[in-house]
Amino acid sequence: MSATIDSERYKHVVEIGAGDSMCSQALMLLKGADRVTLYEPNTILCADLKRVAIGRKTVTVVESAVDGTSGTAPLIHLGYASYLLGAPSFVKLSIENDGEKWLSPLVKEVKLVRMGEIDSGDIDHLILTNNGCEMAVLCGMKSRPGVIQTKHYIHNEAQGKQSGLVCNWLHEHGYRAQVKAVNRYQTHYHLMWSFQSKE
Repeated sequence: MSATIDSERYKHVVEIGAGDSMCSQALMLLKGADRVTLYEPNTILCADLKRVAIGRKTVTVVESAVDGTSGTAPLIHLGYASYLLGAPSFVKLSIENDGEKWLSPLVKEVKLVRMGEIDSGDIDHLILTNNGCEMAVLCGMKSRPGVIQTKHYIHNEAQGKQSGLVCNWLHEHGYRAQVKAVNRYQTHYHLMWSFQSKE
């Protein structure tokens, strides 16, 4: 039996790499969720999320990146394309090998939290748009969300391999996907994964 993707009410929706209020997918689920937690390390984007969350008791905004470790890490602030230095982001994979050095003025230390520390086992809808750190989140989960949303880029072979790792992990752990959206230039697409119970 599959989770009902569009009509089910969720207890806890978590979005990692939420962006701002214009692009956050979790904010679109507010009416159908008891609680929404948004993680966004980019200071400017996070400030917009915090503004929208004012007065909404069911929404929590955390200014940090989620990865496999805790502490701090350098984030390259590129708006929606921000990524942790060293992560297999589509931006990093799209520039020349030495191109990243020109982005150094955009680097700022941000807080890192480990998925295993923030997941208490109650996440039933997870949205991952965190530019290359998806595997650290998935492997650190305690929850078994009924629905997981992922975003995949099609810029080059290396990014394809990264997407393959994510898709293979989800498939091996009982999830089945359907395409949710493809952008107009066909350079990225969104998948909606539903957990298949054994019943």
